[in-house]
Amino acid sequence: MEKLREVLEKHLNKEMHQMILSGAKNSDGPSKVKIRPILLSDRLMYQASATVGKKEIHKNYEKEAVINYIEEMLKGHFKQMQMTGSRIVSLYQITCTSRETSARGKELLSGMFESFYGD
Repeated sequence: MEKLREVLEKHLNKEMHQMILSGAKNSDGPSKVKIRPILLSDRLMYQASATVGKKEIHKNYEKEAVINYIEEMLKGHFKQMQMTGSRIVSLYQITCTSRETSARGKELLSGMFESFYGD
């Protein structure tokens, strides 16, 4: 099983289209969070859109800050993370313990995209 931080550091880049955190563990807090890369003043940032009731709350993060935010959300609020990008479609089931958070999942279609891009 990969550690969650390793998965995030590997896939959080300009090629990621979207990440969705879902499977809320309780009704407190957001029911879903969508994260996508955006360019602000020629800097790669990540916009998190949290759905809380009928409201969407948007906040922009740098890479290290969004990794910390995602880890916090998965440890306390969500059970599942799905990522899509130009080279990858991944579905991870998140396992949290008091010591570490692990990600178990599959990278779907990644071989097809890698061969298409010549990697």
